[in-house]
Amino acid sequence: MPAKAHQWTRREINRLVRVVSTHAKNHPPLEAVRSMVVHCADELNTAWADYRRARARRRGEECERTLSRFVERWRPVAILLVPGAMDRLGELPPRGGKSLVAYAQEIVSLLRSEPGEERLARIVEEDLAKAAAGTEECLSDAEDAARLALSDAAQRANIVLFHALDTLRACVGEDSEVYREFAIDLP
Repeated sequence: MPAKAHQWTRREINRLVRVVSTHAKNHPPLEAVRSMVVHCADELNTAWADYRRARARRRGEECERTLSRFVERWRPVAILLVPGAMDRLGELPPRGGKSLVAYAQEIVSLLRSEPGEERLARIVEEDLAKAAAGTEECLSDAEDAARLALSDAAQRANIVLFHALDTLRACVGEDSEVYREFAIDLP
């Protein structure tokens, strides 16, 4: 989940767009920065939407379901055949994705380490290879990349927000109602 600061920045930059657009006609400095403020708000809103889509897509990926089925099939086998497997495997991973891949690899590792189960270990390895085919791409850090893009957009928006607020304050005055409504929410 993105930081609360990202949410705050998004809310404030969108609010600033409305205020600057309203007062730009009367103040040339605000008109000069208006397009930059609008651009940063658009960029941040797009990054936010991309992040939310990436999160939603990741949850429903078929490859994750395939890995889950692999774990459901082979976890009980490892627990029954390998002494101490229950302690090493522990609970199922709370999140899917890469932790699920690591958990599946641990099942293979347990069966590979058990004497007399080499043949079964090869079958499980082949099954994992089939289940994990394409997993790296589908679990490839699409969500992480979207989160990074969101952070970059929020950082740029913060810079514009800071300077545009200074411009707003200089144009409408520090004691004006317009600026005070903004300043009340500033950290």
